Amino acid sequence: MPVPVAMREFVVTLVREKYSDSGPTFAAKKLAEDHDLKVSRETQRK
Repeated sequence: MPVPVAMREFVVTLVREKYSDSGPTFAAKKLAEDHDLKVSRETQRK
């Protein structure tokens, strides 16, 4: 199922602000733990 555009933009902003020096696996883990956002690392790589 595709990720809604607004959700994708929000996640991209969070990753750039908080996890820009991290890889996609770590960023996905932190998004899930800290922000209750379940986004696959494959989605983040795109």
